[in-house]
Amino acid sequence: MIPDRSVEKKGMLARWSRLSLRSKGVAVLTIPLLALVWAQYAMYRVEGDVASVDQRAERFYDTRSALSQLRISLNGAQAAAGAYVATGERQFAVMFDEARESVNQSLNHLSQSIGSTADEGPLAEIRRQADQELASLSSLRQSPRSEERRVGKEGRSRWS
Repeated sequence: MIPDRSVEKKGMLARWSRLSLRSKGVAVLTIPLLALVWAQYAMYRVEGDVASVDQRAERFYDTRSALSQLRISLNGAQAAAGAYVATGERQFAVMFDEARESVNQSLNHLSQSIGSTADEGPLAEIRRQADQELASLSSLRQSPRSEERRVGKEGRSRWS
């Protein structure tokens, strides 16, 4: 047999009506206070998550900036090496050396930003490719053709 819910409701109302006013007040105030404490706890957790996300976003922007600087430095090294090969002027060799130093600084900043060593992870691949690019540009800078142009500029005109 199914119990009658109206009887059950009347029983709860009867019990509630028998409570003192002080007990009713405590019960009525406890429920909203528990909800307030729960809401504050939820806000505390969300604030912690927001701070974590802010730190990750800042780290992302630092990493992106370091990668951008690395790309700019590599492009500068490439341009300086090409200009040195084309003209044989010493100032372009100096610019290449400065760009190489800038690449190394960018790689060091990147390793600090990522927080990994040069021997592991994606940074190792980036460092390997940057070193490979600089090595090929160095060999281009020291090619026999660039030596011929340098000697040609010092000794005689290229056009004669």
